Amino acid sequence: MVESEMKEYIDKIYKFAREKKDISEEDLRTYFVKTDILKHLGYKGIGEDVNLERTIQKGGKRTDIQCIDDYGNVIFVIEFKKPSDKSDLKSHFNQLWERYVLPLKAKYGILTNGLRIIFYERIGTNPNVILDKNLGEITEENCEELYKLKKPHYELTLIEEIMSYFNKFSDQNERRALNTELARELFYKDFMLEEKTAFSGVVQGIIQLFDYQYGKSKFLTSAYDFWLKSYAKKPDKIPKAWVNLLKDFGLSNSRDDLNKFMFCLETSYALFTRLILAKACEDYNFPHIDFSEFMNTIRAYSRRGDIPLTAWGILITKWIENLRESLVESIFEEDIFYWWTDKFNEIKNESIDYLFSSKVDKELVLFSRSLADIIFTLYKYDFSQIAGDPLGDLYQKYFDRETRKALGEFYTPKEVVKYILDAVGYKGQFITDKRLLDPACGSGTFLVEALRKYLDASKSIAEKYGWGKVLKKLCNEFHIVGFDIHPFATIMAQIHFMLVLIPYYKKAIEEDKTFVLRRIPIFRTDSLIDERKGERNNLFSFDEGSRDVQLNIPLPVRKKIEDKEFIEMNVTMPRSQEVWKKTDLRDIPQYFCALQAIFDVVKYLARNEKYEIDKGLFEKRLKEYLNDKDWERLVSFFTPYANKILETIKDLKYKFGDGRLVKSVEDIMLAGLLKNYVKYDYVVGNPPYVRVQTLDEKVRKRLKSDYTTPIGKFDIYVPFVEKGIIWLNNGGKIGYITSNKFIKREYGKKLRRFILENCKISQIIDLTPAKVFQDATNDPCIFIFEKGRFSNDHMIKLIEVTQKKEDILSWAKKQIRNVEYSDDYL
Repeated sequence: MVESEMKEYIDKIYKFAREKKDISEEDLRTYFVKTDILKHLGYKGIGEDVNLERTIQKGGKRTDIQCIDDYGNVIFVIEFKKPSDKSDLKSHFNQLWERYVLPLKAKYGILTNGLRIIFYERIGTNPNVILDKNLGEITEENCEELYKLKKPHYELTLIEEIMSYFNKFSDQNERRALNTELARELFYKDFMLEEKTAFSGVVQGIIQLFDYQYGKSKFLTSAYDFWLKSYAKKPDKIPKAWVNLLKDFGLSNSRDDLNKFMFCLETSYALFTRLILAKACEDYNFPHIDFSEFMNTIRAYSRRGDIPLTAWGILITKWIENLRESLVESIFEEDIFYWWTDKFNEIKNESIDYLFSSKVDKELVLFSRSLADIIFTLYKYDFSQIAGDPLGDLYQKYFDRETRKALGEFYTPKEVVKYILDAVGYKGQFITDKRLLDPACGSGTFLVEALRKYLDASKSIAEKYGWGKVLKKLCNEFHIVGFDIHPFATIMAQIHFMLVLIPYYKKAIEEDKTFVLRRIPIFRTDSLIDERKGERNNLFSFDEGSRDVQLNIPLPVRKKIEDKEFIEMNVTMPRSQEVWKKTDLRDIPQYFCALQAIFDVVKYLARNEKYEIDKGLFEKRLKEYLNDKDWERLVSFFTPYANKILETIKDLKYKFGDGRLVKSVEDIMLAGLLKNYVKYDYVVGNPPYVRVQTLDEKVRKRLKSDYTTPIGKFDIYVPFVEKGIIWLNNGGKIGYITSNKFIKREYGKKLRRFILENCKISQIIDLTPAKVFQDATNDPCIFIFEKGRFSNDHMIKLIEVTQKKEDILSWAKKQIRNVEYSDDYL
């Protein structure tokens, strides 16, 4: 009997403690583990589901032993004391309970000195004593109680066990509130990029699915090859976190394996961060975002209480489709990282018997299991107390810097971002009527910090008109705009932006239950391409000529898998002068709103396989964006253009098997308008540092043709500076952090002249010794310029940092007020 086996372990521990009373707590704990009692209870071992001396809070004490289930839930904590300890074991209760059991949400807590045991069960926040006895008097009946410590196993194919797990967390007190430092640290550990975490399980599942589908799935094959051609970048250094994973996944550090790993890693992040957003909105009680209720749909795949593992993949696919309709459409739209849904969409209407059969691909089953694991792990966290700014900070910290860099993004420290925004004057109530652009936004650090300021400045407007008015103005009138060339960065930035927006979006919905935010003004586009250049791409032009323009947009779709070239989607749109002439739209913001309405309707109809514009729906959507217009005239004018887009989507679907990626077209169209016909009051950011030698020959020629400043062996940030100044209104300000090489190198000669001819130089800070970027090799500087005539009597503030100092920019901000200043640091 198992009870007799448990008694044998207890007897060994008691004998050891009684014979060696002078041993330390650590000696007792070591012997306890050596007896294999934990393995008998179903735990795998130290470093997997058994943690020794785990610090649970900075500066706090460490638990002696904590045992967890497969989803990071703490089952029990043991606090050991010396056998020779004369004090009553109960006197240590507060240490066990207040420091460990309650913060960790442990189900059980144990105090023992090897001679005696006190076994507590947590009910809510209260202790219930299950056992209080000398170990030498333990009976087999007592041992039966100790089996409550057994590692729980949740069968992912049994409805009752699944629902039991989720119902446990219907009690908010059982969730880990992420407003505590402890919960945040546990969150990072659960989802960090390392072996045997829930997140790495998804990455592995994605890689296995990739290996199975690549070469068979037209969409995946085209999407990956397009990614290789357009976005793949070999890391300068393979992050430490990747090394063991590559080995664990059976991959080498060859270029081919690294590319595959990076693409699958970006796919995994794109999926997981969307799940974080959905969970945060559910915890914040958004209407229609209820995973618990949605979970009930899994019962549709049940056969006598059992479900196939693939039901998890089908469920998540459908849930994301639901989120696209009920949360923010642009964040949950299909992109090149949405390839993993293909197989689930293929089987979602199959019979239950089929889903249970061996006909289902094993790779799909394994990936479904990893999805279930990550949902189980994520569900125990409560995001409701950190919605907004703290959640944005959690999101930023989640991505380790080495991985950021390897995926092509430099992390810009928050102190740099705050300094630049303050230095360009982005503060105060008046910013709600200003426009800010980050043309290389990465994961959105500048945009989110600007958003925080914008929302704070909008409180008085919200009190008068409501938060819906504020958010519509913010997004539909593009007051904070981000561009990035990489689709992965665009997704990360949109989600980061939305996580900070959650409390305000919720208020807008409470004020108006019909309120919906369809897109965040962050777009995938090449900031340095001007679609007006050249006859074919003369988009939104005011020039005389044809009434329409044609834009040929390359898509990650091939006619056949073996084809080398990607197809182009041809989009016909009216020149803006035709819009002004034939409608009552009067400016670019209104044209932007009309374009959004067009794409809203086009995407909705295409998803429902309808390929002719519904004029009633079109008018309804136009009214969501615009006021007091001649609706019949607007609908009549734009309908032929919208129908042509629908016709092209239909063509893509039936000729090439895929009508997705309308978002790619939408981004280029909307960004084309915002790039080429809008001036900004602020341009800020951390443009990429890429040497011209590494650029494609066509790109080099285009940059030298389109811009006046790139010469010699220039860096790509040079045209970003020129373009940033061009984007500014007169009196507008640009604040970048770039390499300081343009100040003195030959390749910066034309850029320096361009700056002097177009700007007043407010300040330049040489940050080279400050090491604000931990592992970047470029010597960074911050510069602040104002668009306008330079004059000889203009005061320029130049700061040279001479050595590293914590909060150096805060120090510089204080001293820059002086006409002259010098100390050990500046």
